[in-house]
Amino acid sequence: MNNMSNMPNSTSKTVQVSFRLPHELVERLRLASAERAWPPPPSQTEIVIRGVEHVLKTLKTQERRSARAKAG
Repeated sequence: MNNMSNMPNSTSKTVQVSFRLPHELVERLRLASAERAWPPPPSQTEIVIRGVEHVLKTLKTQERRSARAKAG
């Protein structure tokens, strides 16, 4: 997944959020985003944005399937 078009940039409106994540997940994020490789790995923010987008897409797909099942 290399689509960076959804990433906030200096002209995008962003909202600062505060929430708690499991310690193990945060450590895995740190390791993944700090890996020294080329191309550079995604930042922690990019990883979280992609995860949220994935969940929203999955929910939308499930919603469509549920609506079709009710209609059918």
